[in-house]
Amino acid sequence: MQYLVSCDVDAIGTDNPLLASAALDHTDYRGGLPRILNILLNIMANMAR
Repeated sequence: MQYLVSCDVDAIGTDNPLLASAALDHTDYRGGLPRILNILLNIMANMAR
């Protein structure tokens, strides 16, 4: 997932938002769409708990 974010993909589909959130927490990005995706995945992960 970190590689996909570094390639500026528009979307990542997953059935495991906790894994996606954890992977993107360690991704080095500057903002924009990847930042919004990370925020949304964190919200989804917190709702799944």
